[in-house]
Parts: sequence; C-alpha cells; structure tokens
Amino acid sequence: MPPMPPGPMPPVAIPPVAIPPITIPPVTIPPVSIPPVLAPPAPPVVVPPVSVPPAPVPTPGLFDATQRAAVDACQKRLKVLGLPPGPKKMVKKETPSSLGCPTKIQTNVFGLQLLKDTIIHSYLVYITVDLSPTKTAEFTKKGKEDFIVLDRHEKCVSIFYSAVANNPEFFKLNGGNTIVYDGQSLLFTTVDLFPGIKDRKQKRIVFEVNGANIDNQDLHRLESIKVEIYVGDRHRINFSTEYLLTRTADSNLENIDRSLFQFMELIFNQTCIRDSKRFACFEHGKVYILNPRENGFSPNDTKEVGDGKYLLPGLKKSIHFVEGPFGTGHNNPALVVDSMKAAFHIHQTVAEKIACIMNPADRLDRNRQSQPHRPPPAYNDLVRSPEKVTAIIKGLDVYSNYTGKIQHLRIEGIHCDNAERTKFDLGDGGTTTVAKYYADKYGIHLKLSRLNLLICKQRGNNNFFPMELMHVSPNQRVTIPQLTAQQSALTTRECAVVPFDRQRLVMGGMTAIGLITREGTRNELLHDIGIKIFTDPLLINAKLLPNQSVVYGAKAPATIDHGHWRSTGHYQRVAQTPKVWAIYIINGAMGNGFNDAEALNFGQRFAAEAGRKGIRFGAPAECLVILKDEAEGRIRYAAEHSCEYILMVTDSSITDMHSMFKLMERELGVVIQDLTHRLANMFVQGKKASMENVINKLNVKLGGTNYHVQENSISDDQLILGVSSPVATSLISHMRDGKGLLNPMCIGYSSNVYNPQEFIGDFTLTDAAGDALVSMEEIVENVLNVWTEKRKEPLRRLIIYRAASSEGAYGSILAYEVPLIRNAMKAKGFEETKLIYIMVNKDHNFRLFKSLDGSNSNGNGKSEAMSRTTSTSSPWKDDPNIPPGVLVDAEIIHPSFKQFFLNSHRTLQGSAKTPLYTVLVDEFYAGMSKLESMTYALCYHHQIVSLVTSLPSPLYVANEYAKRGRALWIQKTGGIGPVRTDHDSDNARVKEATKELSYRETKFVDRRVNA
Repeated sequence: MPPMPPGPMPPVAIPPVAIPPITIPPVTIPPVSIPPVLAPPAPPVVVPPVSVPPAPVPTPGLFDATQRAAVDACQKRLKVLGLPPGPKKMVKKETPSSLGCPTKIQTNVFGLQLLKDTIIHSYLVYITVDLSPTKTAEFTKKGKEDFIVLDRHEKCVSIFYSAVANNPEFFKLNGGNTIVYDGQSLLFTTVDLFPGIKDRKQKRIVFEVNGANIDNQDLHRLESIKVEIYVGDRHRINFSTEYLLTRTADSNLENIDRSLFQFMELIFNQTCIRDSKRFACFEHGKVYILNPRENGFSPNDTKEVGDGKYLLPGLKKSIHFVEGPFGTGHNNPALVVDSMKAAFHIHQTVAEKIACIMNPADRLDRNRQSQPHRPPPAYNDLVRSPEKVTAIIKGLDVYSNYTGKIQHLRIEGIHCDNAERTKFDLGDGGTTTVAKYYADKYGIHLKLSRLNLLICKQRGNNNFFPMELMHVSPNQRVTIPQLTAQQSALTTRECAVVPFDRQRLVMGGMTAIGLITREGTRNELLHDIGIKIFTDPLLINAKLLPNQSVVYGAKAPATIDHGHWRSTGHYQRVAQTPKVWAIYIINGAMGNGFNDAEALNFGQRFAAEAGRKGIRFGAPAECLVILKDEAEGRIRYAAEHSCEYILMVTDSSITDMHSMFKLMERELGVVIQDLTHRLANMFVQGKKASMENVINKLNVKLGGTNYHVQENSISDDQLILGVSSPVATSLISHMRDGKGLLNPMCIGYSSNVYNPQEFIGDFTLTDAAGDALVSMEEIVENVLNVWTEKRKEPLRRLIIYRAASSEGAYGSILAYEVPLIRNAMKAKGFEETKLIYIMVNKDHNFRLFKSLDGSNSNGNGKSEAMSRTTSTSSPWKDDPNIPPGVLVDAEIIHPSFKQFFLNSHRTLQGSAKTPLYTVLVDEFYAGMSKLESMTYALCYHHQIVSLVTSLPSPLYVANEYAKRGRALWIQKTGGIGPVRTDHDSDNARVKEATKELSYRETKFVDRRVNA
C-alpha cells in the first residue's frame, strides 16, 4: 500500500447414580481442641440484646429477577414448540475414578452433627411506623445499597428484640424457646408462638414499641413502632436427622427442601446479626470483622489501599451436604467456611476523602484499633479531573449533622465550582453564595470554601453541599466502578491471601464470630438447637493426575513442569502470512517512547521472532510513530490499501484505545493486535518468554494452530461447546430501562466445530430477561449448522460446558434449557447424538489446601492444619498451593450428584480457587474417568500462554468472547448506559445488534480473532 502522508515508510528486514434418599446417620470428624484466637465466646443468643445489624438470608436480587424472566421466556418458547418441561432430575451418580496417584488434601469443610430432633416454627415479621396519616415507613423493606441494608437491619433487630423483652410470655422465653431472627422479615422459633390456634389467619399479632426505649438514636422520636408477627405459607420445619438426610440429598431436585439450608445458614450467623459494633453482615453468608485487632487479627490483615479506602477481613459461610469421610452412600451436613477480604470506605468527611484522592502519597494510618483517626493534610482547591473523582465517590451514602439532626443523602457527583463562587436564589428575591448562606443561617464559617461543592439528591432535586460538612457513612464496601485501575490491582494483590494465611484467617474468623469457643465455654444457640461443629476441618483423599502431552510441529512432546512448558520449534499449523501489514506506534502524552530508529529496530525484532516460528513476514508497508488522534485515520487508510494485519504499539498510559481497535477490526476485517511499549521493549531486549506469548497470539489470530494435545478422550466424532455469560457486578446496568431502551447481556461461546484441537467462537447479545437459558437454543443451532457444512460426518456426542449458574439454577436448566437444546439437535438432524451437559462453577467457597502433615484423616485421626498452620514437611515444598492436576471426586462432593473438583492450573497469587464440575445430563453414560481426563486435557488447549488454565479451553475462550462482545457494544454505543432504538420488541433490537457486532458474517468466523 502506498505511504500515507506525512512521512515515508522505513524499511524493515524480513526476519492455544443418582442415589435414592439417604437415611444413613451423618459421619463426622471427632472434635479436637483448638487454641483460642483472642476472641470472647459468643454470648447466649436467646437473650434479647439490641442495636444489631443482621445478615439477611439471601433474598431475590437483580440476577434472580433476570433468571425468572429467562424462565418465563423459556416456558413461552416451549409452549410454542408444543414441548413439555423436562424432569428436574440429576444424572445417575457414578463411583469415583481410579485416575492418578493418591494424595491427601486439606479442606475448609467442617462437619456438623444434629444432636436432637426439633420442630422449627417459621414466621414472617413486618415492622412499620406511621410518620403521618398518609405516610408509613417500612423497616423490613429490602434494600440494595450497603448502608441502607445494614441500617435497616440494625434498626429491625433493635426493635424486634425490644418487643421480645417487653413480651416474654408471648415469646415463651421461660418455656425453653430459642429465637432465630434474620434481622428483616424471617423468624424461626423452637416453640409454637400460637399454640391451640388452628386457623392460620388468626395466627397474627401486633406489638407496639416506643422508640425512646431503644438504644438507637434514630428511633427515639418514634413513639409507636408496630411489630407484626404472622404465619406464612410454611409454618413447621422438621429439623431432625432423618428429615435432613432424606430431603437434602435426592437426585430429584424437587424433593430437596431449601428451607433447611436457609435455617441452618441463619443459625451460624446469629452472633454476627446481633452485634453491629463488631460485625457487618451481607448477602450469601458474608461477614466482615469491623475491629480486626480486637478479635485476634494482625495489622497486616487490614490495610489502607488509598483514596480513603481500607481492607477488612471476613468470612463467607455456606451449608452443604457432602459424602463425608466414608465416601459414596453417605450424607453429612457440613459448614464450608472461607476467608476473604474486601475494601471499605473509611468513615471520614468527604473533604478528607478528597484529600486522600488528590494527595495519594499521604497515607492514613489504618491502625484504627490502637489510635484515633488521623485526617490527611487538607485540600482546599478546585479538584483536577472532577469526572475521575466523581467515579470514585458516586453512589456513596453520606450524612450531615450541622442542623442538629442526622440526614443521609446519596452522592450524585461533584459541582464544577466552589462555595465562594456558587450562588443561588433566596426566597425573598435576593441571591447569596453557598459560603455566605452557611455562615448566615448556621453560623458555620467554611474552612475549605475553595473546594468543590458536593452534589447530592435531596427530595428529588440535586442540591449543593460543602464537602467538609458531609461525612461518609460507615461500613460501605467499595464497588468496582469506585476503583481506579491502579487501586483495583492493589486491592486484588492485597486480597490474594496465600494458603497459610487463609487457613489462619478461617480459624480466627470462626473464633471471632463464636463458632469456635474457648475451652469450657460454648455457643449457647448451637447448644440449644442441638448442633455440634467439629472444629477440625476434613482432610480428604484426592488424586494427582499426570501431565498431558503437548506437541509442536514434528517435535517431541514439550516438557511440562508444574503446569508450564516452553514451545519447541515451529507451530503445528502455521498461519498464512499477511502479504500487506503495518506497524503504528503511539507514544504517551509526555512524548516518551519510541523514535523512528527504535520503531524500525522493534519491527525488525518482531519480524525475526515471528520468522523463527514459521511466520515469514515481508517488510511492513508502514512502520511509523504516530499521534493518538491519527490512529483511526491510519487504520482506515491501511484497510483501504489491502492491509491484512496491523500491529499497534501504545504507551501504557493510554488505556482507552483497545476497544476502538477491536471495533475497527470487526468493521474493517483487518486483524489488529495491540501491545504496550513495555512488551515492545521486551522484544528489543530479547526477552523470549514475553516475545513467545505475543507471537503465539499472532499465529492464532491469523488462523493458525500452535500445538496439539494428545488425548484419546478428545475425538473427531464429538463436538465440545463452551458457553459463558459472565454477570457484571453492577448488573443493574444490564437491565432494561423501559421501552425503546436497550442494554443487553452478552453470551459468549466457543467450540471445536472447525477442528478438534481448536476452539473458535462468537457471542450473541440478549436482553437482560433472556439470559443464557433462551440463547442456548440459538447457539446450539449455529454450531450444528457449521458441523453439517464443514465436518460432514456423524456426530456421536455433543458435550457442553456451561458457566455462570449456581446450584439453585440446575432445576431451571434441566426443565427448560435442556428440552430446547434437544429440540435444536432434532431440528438439525442430530436426534441420535448423545448430549453431555456439565456445569462449571468457581463461585463457591470450597477451598483445597496442601496437607501440611501428611496424616491420614478418616474420621479417627487428627490433622494439624485444621487448628494451626505450621508444618515440618510438605509434598510440594516449592509452592504453597496445591499443584496442577489435583482431582477430588469423593468425600466433599454432593451425595447424589455426579460431581468432581479439578484444580488444573498453577495458582500465581493467593490461594487456588478450584472449579467444581457438576454433570446435569449424560446420555452417553460416560464414566468419571472419561469425563475427568477429557476435562483436564481441555485445560491444556489455550494455545497462547504455555500454561494449563483453570477452566477448560472451550469455556475459557467463551468467556473471552463474552467480554469482547460487551466491549464492542460499549464502544459502539459510546458508553455503558442503555441506548434508544426504533424497534418495538427487545428481541428484534437484540438480533440487529448481534448481527452488527458479532463475527458470524465476517472473515473471522473461523478463526479465534479474540485471542
């Protein structure tokens, strides 16, 4: 292609059985004494204290609402097709495989034993107060923001237990009653509160509580708070050993009683629910320790991460029913406890927070437990880059008290001006500045009057407030949009806890919340309910799988060491080299970067390294250093002149161009690969590892295959499909905002439909109500169409790996998604093809650790690691994490599900998060060995990095396509918000967007362009 003005082109030399309900008594580990971790025992939970924030029992949120809408859409689709829903029954359970070498693995699974049978009575609680004849405030109303959730729960618990204390006869406090309350609308008792009343409608009572008698200042002015207690649809729960074991481990999902899980999880949260000074409780069993130093934690367990944010340790707990130490045929209740950390906003004035943001070098001392808060140096000037600061603080709950009462508001943004210059109209027709208004009305002379004003919504209007008078409300977690890129990396690094510390934090956290007690003390609630925790976590039998065989070209298999290898020789299939290609280098704003001579040198090194792998480039048509604003024009110019490949090199400070490159790649049909200056310099410096990954990606993007994995379970007559629909943290941004507005979710998928060893995919957009449930039918049809066209051979098996669904969604998938998949297979002529459907879940709290003492734990032995984290020997001394290839298919898996844990990857930081694989459908009746070996082999197929990945490649690649689709949508629409369209239906709008952005009708349809 001819050179584009202004400069000439420098020349460059050529150089990846279902089992019946189980009635076997639980088998648990014997108790072992645990050294105390500097925390007092849990107080008796049956005594009614006040001032408490509760951990809510998981309540339906946005994702649950989206899933319900998806189920509705599937039901309508099945009705149109005349198909009934499928049975909600799991596939037949298989015995464990005999793969690999035996080894011992430590877990975070704590055995439970029910010591007595009890009938539990459940009630609903409704707490309100009449603020006026026409306005009622509901305390039990569900909230979304952290402060609102904790504040409402604290008030609910204070009010409820005040009612309990005032009415001991009704609540049977002297009759042995044990109360379990979730701090919102759920109440459980061990004694019937309405004895002798048969009519359910009459099982209702209302108490009045005077807020002046409650230890909560916000309630003092409320004279008559109503506490209503009544019976819901389900009143009695049989909390007995027999009922637990028969209604928690059935292959028929409709026979599982979820209320048992709900009640048990709430029991283990009661200490935290009742003590808001020590704990912050959130959804799904998450608890954070607010005063770590007072509860036995070290200073390193809580750190400041900048911008007025700091880390707190916590726990995530969940109830599971597992096989236990005697394996298949047994059912044991267990408490699974994992440690975690999260960033919280510091309780300080907004002005102090702005000072932390604007002066990042001034760190706060976050040793809050040993000395008072020390504010940063004051910042009293207009904020530079107010849009960036707004992103960090937007959505925060703040409060003021300068009027004599506390008023909570939500931050909407930062005003462009300050209190000295911002004026507003007075009621008498005059005007005044904000600074003078506060001086005249409140006698407050602002000290930081040159600092921007805060914008908060008040009574539906956006009003201005001085930052020094507004305080950040306590105990608010930092959301992802409130993190800068640097902070996100720092927070991730600080939250990545190595196994040694993770086990310490688990035991310390359990002691802090009263699940592990000092010798001679006990948790009164657990004692009264009759639940025993075995404080020695389960040490299990596992297997270590051998490495797979990775082959490049005609060379011998690569040597694999701890999940990593180096490529050998040429690629298995070298891509066709582009005839016309170009290099464009963009330097940073300060001008630092490459000059023309250095650009030429880099181009020569890049071409030479590609040539060593068999990709023999000619001289690039252009190799230029350009300005950022020139990039789009250069790319379009290159495309117009038949350029097939463009290498963009950008300064690390430029973070907003990648999505633009990808959208132009899709639009123009030109492969665009972008590198940072840092990576480009590694080429110049000859650092082979970094260069290798770049060239690996190049070959795949151009349509080549880097290596093959020699595994018999991956055959030519089966199609392997991965489907991923990652859920964003702020899912509300994906929801429909009304007619004419569209902000879709993105479902990514990949398969080996073109080549058994290559996983190539695409994405489809769906409105938020569609989810992957509806999209699966379309995805399966697409890949089967390609199989018919390209492979033209019988298809024996369709194997689907599906991510992003919890155990609670299994029933919906079996009932609605699987029938639609089978219908698609039948419609495309694949009725005889067998379906295998495997769910893959990393969003659980099971953790696998090395056995630090190598002891045998079969229910009769003791594991050192369960109570302390020291060891004199270890089978893997070079790495604190479990190695790649650890397989667990017994003991901690579900008693009735076909399941296995497979830790395929090497953990690079923190502790290993091992995926859990659950087989929902298996029409081929594949044994565990077949499924496990195939899954492990698929984790070697990444093609770009010479590492085993944590997920099978079809799923890993599908996830990347989902991210790519979302990025293209955002780039195309200019932002993350919903956009207006002219279509009447969401379906039509989504189809148009999918056609415009996906790769289905492009030259990239048969290559992994998102590599």
